[in-house]
Amino acid sequence: MARFHDLLFTEIGKALSGNVLIIEVNKTLAKYKAISYYKKKHYQTYFYLRKRPDCGNSKFILLVSIYRDYDKDDHDKFKEFEEELKKEFKK
Repeated sequence: MARFHDLLFTEIGKALSGNVLIIEVNKTLAKYKAISYYKKKHYQTYFYLRKRPDCGNSKFILLVSIYRDYDKDDHDKFKEFEEELKKEFKK
C-alpha cells in the first residue's frame, strides 16, 4: 500500500495539535511516532528529537514523515489514549 497524506502544509501543524499519542519507536535514535486524529482521519507522524549546539539543552523536532494511518492497532491505542484523557479531566 502506498503511504500518503492528504493534508496541506499548513494543516500538518493542526493535525499535530490537541490530543496526540506519542510512542517511542527507537530509544537509541530518539525516534518517535505520533498518532493523531484530524478531520475524521487518523495520521501517523514519525519524528526525531535532536539538540542544536547553538541552543543549549533545548530539543527540537525533526519531522520525518506524516501519513494517513490505516493501522487498526494504532486506532485502538489512540482511542484508549483519548478515553484515559477523558477520565483524567473528569476528576
